[in-house]
Order: sequence, then structure tokens, then C-alpha cells
Amino acid sequence: MEQTEAEIAAFAALQGSGDGQPTDVVRRVTGRPATDFESYVKTAAAAGAWHG
Repeated sequence: MEQTEAEIAAFAALQGSGDGQPTDVVRRVTGRPATDFESYVKTAAAAGAWHG
């Protein structure tokens, strides 16, 4: 439980410092727009990412 509380506090601190706002960093670094997690999972699954 102590570890969980520490992680929650760490994420709250990141969000409080502005880390929760979208930026253009992914586009600047990779040359493509950021992808939300749901889109990533759908694309990866369709490509067979988790077929054993």
C-alpha cells in the first residue's frame, strides 16, 4: 500500500507541474502526430502484436 501511495503522489506532482497538458513534443521528435493509447492498441492488435 505504501508503494501505491508513493506512485499516486508522484503522478499527482507531475500533473500539477503541467505534465497533464498535451504538447507537440512527439511530432517534433518523431515527425508524426501523437497517438492515443486506444488507437495504438487497435493498430498493434490488428498487426498481430500479441499473437503468441
